[in-house]
Amino acid sequence: MKKILFSLFMTISFTCYSQTTEEEYKYCMYGYETMINNGLDMKQGYYFEDFSSNKISYLNIVKYTFEIKVLVRKKTQEPAAILIIAKNHNKNKSYYDCIPLGSYTFSTVEQNFYGWESEMIEEYAKAMKGFVGSGIDLLYYCKNILKKK
Repeated sequence: MKKILFSLFMTISFTCYSQTTEEEYKYCMYGYETMINNGLDMKQGYYFEDFSSNKISYLNIVKYTFEIKVLVRKKTQEPAAILIIAKNHNKNKSYYDCIPLGSYTFSTVEQNFYGWESEMIEEYAKAMKGFVGSGIDLLYYCKNILKKK
């Protein structure tokens, strides 16, 4: 399942004509959480644009939420990376994943979900399966993200 999701997002990534730097990748993986938890300002020269969100509920109680955000470079108005925020509301814990765009050259990509609980990985896979239908929308979004600005 991970290979299928990764292949889908990599296909989308290559067609967005943008490339994620190692600094942008690390900001999505670690810096975003630090910014939110400490009330810090957004990284200079960037902003996030919300793309999609999904809630998973059991007996009308929200147990998990998944959000997709696009990190955008202000100067060039290009998408820089895709951030996925997975929240386990039962444990009040958030997890972060970054999908790099383009043909990145850094070797620190950590697409292994290290530190994620198996229950969360399973729910993440289910949610991403739901987002696969949004994959074409995400591709369109990446190509046209800032035509409106």
